[in-house]
Amino acid sequence: PIDLDRIRITSDGDREFERELLQLYVTDARQRLSAIPHFLAAGDAKNIRAAAHTIKGSSGNIGARAVHELAAKLEQDATVGDLSKVSSHVQSIREGIDAVEQFISSGDMDAS
Repeated sequence: PIDLDRIRITSDGDREFERELLQLYVTDARQRLSAIPHFLAAGDAKNIRAAAHTIKGSSGNIGARAVHELAAKLEQDATVGDLSKVSSHVQSIREGIDAVEQFISSGDMDAS
């Protein structure tokens, strides 16, 4: 779920920093993602787009390509006001974030 080459560039190879960065990413992304259903209930496409944009950016920065692509789809839909797939996008993004979290705890970062 993580492009290790990408995160190693960001971290300059510091494995402890990588782990901390990924944990911060998971916490922040989950927090932003949890707000989206509230925005959806209010029909607030602007804040859905903003949350998706932030998740997209942070996912790109750490090399979580799948989450980056999913957040880009959500951002695009919200930009044009199409909120019909928001719940589906949120679930897919949540699964991607779960995969990143599992990757952190699996020790696979240290094996590479």
